[in-house]
Parts: sequence; structure tokens; C-alpha cells
Amino acid sequence: MSERQAKKPDGRITDTRQRILQVAEQFYYQGGYAGISLQALADTLAISKAALFHHFKTKQALFYEVLLEMLAHRQRIIIQAIAQGDTTSARLRHVLRAMQDCPFFDPMKFLTDEKDHLSLAQQQEIEAAFYRSIQQPIVGVLNEGVQRGELRTHHTMLSAMVFLNLMMLLPSPGHPNTRLSQYLEPEQYLDELLAFFLRGIINPQHTS
Repeated sequence: MSERQAKKPDGRITDTRQRILQVAEQFYYQGGYAGISLQALADTLAISKAALFHHFKTKQALFYEVLLEMLAHRQRIIIQAIAQGDTTSARLRHVLRAMQDCPFFDPMKFLTDEKDHLSLAQQQEIEAAFYRSIQQPIVGVLNEGVQRGELRTHHTMLSAMVFLNLMMLLPSPGHPNTRLSQYLEPEQYLDELLAFFLRGIINPQHTS
């Protein structure tokens, strides 16, 4: 048994480090970096702050790991969503639907307000993880769409960034704008968002 694990009275194994990350991630969604209170985290998990620091020496180290876990989780969701579609439109729609259920995350807030809480090396790794986890899968979908003739030839990196900004308009849990999609049914809202995006890059000569 690793030092990160502890046995419960009934013999089950729990990973304290993983539990810390899960709760810290929820704190982050609720209040950003400032919302990750180490004392509140320890109280919620019913552990001492000393036990918390055994796994994460600083709040900075914890924040860094939380971001990596969050991005890895979203990567799994996006890849699974893409696999459900046969066309570019269907794949992108599945991504929007899946991401709608994820807690709201504002990359720009991180870039403008929070990244300085990390070292330069950590910042670079988070940026690389963001590209690898979220942006790259979308670029892949768009490139395949161009190859199949569903989309016109265009700068797929740029359109992927536009699509990521489109995801910011999803009425995700915790989104600061509670009025999103209030005048449309959820599925109709997704259709409208996707239509706005595809009208700019769809190949008018392609017939499905």
C-alpha cells in the first residue's frame, strides 16, 4: 500500500490525495483560486492541515495539480463525445452537450487573474495541458471535416479557438450569467450555437 493510501476499518483503500484534489476542484469552481481555503479543505475532509501538507507542500502545488486534473477530466469527456458522432456537425454537437454538464471554467480569468500563482514552468505546463486536453481534439475534428469535404479549407486552429469561446456561452453549472438559453429549449439552444459557428466554415458544396 502506497503512502498516499489509507485503509478504512472495513478494509477498503482510499486515496487521500485524490480526495483532496476532488474537493479542492469543487472549491475552485465555486470561488476560483481564492476559494481554495486550506483550512476549509481540511475541515471538509476531516483531516488535519498537517495531513494536507503531507500530500501538497503549498497551496500553489495543490492549485497546479487541481488544474491538471480538471483538464485531464475534460479531455476524457471531449474525446468520448467526439467518438459518438459520425459527422463534423454531430461531433461538435456532442461536445457542446457534454461540456454543458461540466462546471463553468473561464480560461481568461485564469490567464488574467490566477496564472501568477504558479511558477513559470507550471504556467507553461498548464498552457500545454489546455491545448492537449481541450483545443487539440477540436482541431482534429475540424481537420477531419476539411478532409472529408464537410468544411471549407480554413485555419482550423483559429476556428477551434472560436469554438472554445462558443463553449463559454453554454449554461454550465456555476455560469455567472444565469440568463443563458432562458428563451430556448436546451436542445434548440445547442442547435442555435452550433449553427452560428458552422455557417462561417461549412462547405456550401458539401451535401450530407
